Amino acid sequence: MTPWTLGHAAYDCLYLAAALAERCVLVTADAAFAAKTAAHPLYAGAVQQL
Repeated sequence: MTPWTLGHAAYDCLYLAAALAERCVLVTADAAFAAKTAAHPLYAGAVQQL
């Protein structure tokens, strides 16, 4: 996974990678990031917006 896959900041993608590695859901207040991951076939369901 790279930041270019989602078109988002690298640090958000690192948090997502950590959540995926630990098999847990990443909770975020960032609506744009949550929407981008929800639209991606591999990351849908991995992020939940507050």
